[in-house]
Amino acid sequence: MAYSLSAYFIMKKLFTVLMLIPILLFGQNELYTKIDSAKNILLKHCCNNKNNIYAEAHLGLFYQVVMNYETRIYSGERISWYSRLGGGIGGIFGEIIEWKKNTGGWGGLGAITMLTGKKNHHIELNVGAFIGDEGRYDARFIFPIFNIGYRYQKPNGGFIFRLNQGAESLGISFGYAF
Repeated sequence: MAYSLSAYFIMKKLFTVLMLIPILLFGQNELYTKIDSAKNILLKHCCNNKNNIYAEAHLGLFYQVVMNYETRIYSGERISWYSRLGGGIGGIFGEIIEWKKNTGGWGGLGAITMLTGKKNHHIELNVGAFIGDEGRYDARFIFPIFNIGYRYQKPNGGFIFRLNQGAESLGISFGYAF
């Protein structure tokens, strides 16, 4: 009798273990999938690659050399919006127009950037203004910014490369996304 009672407990434990294995292997898989899905949504829409810094140089009728900071304000499925602030030097080449002198000085810019795409290669549109102080003539100047361009930026951050064209200039930028 002792032998059969021992066999009964062994069979009961074996049955319990055999029933728990599929539950442990497959039952939690759905839970982990839901956790990973929620984590990916959070990373995709709020935490991943939210800030950018880059140095930018434009040359044309309007010139500027600016250090910029961007922060993402919206991220959709295909379009992201960034607000942008920058500071540096900018102005207008006077010889191109009839002033016969250069106008420019230190200033800052504010702009909104729309970025399309979700992989490494993006098209971007910028709208804003550069406001500068012309120190020699004690005057301020405002120059509008309307640019369309290409941006290389990985979704998970790192190196940024930008080329853009405005009505007044061509620009190139290098920076870092984090």
